[in-house]
Amino acid sequence: MMQFFQRLLGKTSAPAPIRGPLGLHLNAGFTLDTLAFRLLESSLLVELPGEKYTVAAASRIDLGGGSQIFRYYTSGDEFLQINTTGGTDVDDIDDIKLFVYEESFGINEERHWRSAIAPAAIGPMTLNWQERRWQRFFNHEEPGNIEPVYMLEKVENQQAEKWDVHNFTMGFQRQGDG
Repeated sequence: MMQFFQRLLGKTSAPAPIRGPLGLHLNAGFTLDTLAFRLLESSLLVELPGEKYTVAAASRIDLGGGSQIFRYYTSGDEFLQINTTGGTDVDDIDDIKLFVYEESFGINEERHWRSAIAPAAIGPMTLNWQERRWQRFFNHEEPGNIEPVYMLEKVENQQAEKWDVHNFTMGFQRQGDG
């Protein structure tokens, strides 16, 4: 009956948001428990993240074989990444990471772009950054310098604008000091 009156008065309800893992979606809020970060704050190499966030843009990367990456971008310099296999239920979640950008810069010429994604620049087995040694975890068993991993990311923001991001990426990690 309510729908009848809404149509009669010209009011339509907004479509339900497309929910991803943990029920996250555009405009959703989420809170991080930062206790572990605070306990290790002296060994962190980035500024301690906040606790409360709102999703300003959301994306999905199809990795094939039922594996997907969901990214929830905040209005700041961070995004929450959730890797899943087989679906979006909590049991399908393989990994959750918070990414905080340390620096970024534009590349205006193709030769600079090619240099930035060359195996020697982006794919060594280890790298040193801020006086720490980091291990490559993408294809970590492959020796030497490797090509970046390509991923096509489908993004949508709060204004319903959609675009593709062509990612050429490499993952490095290290054990914390504490």
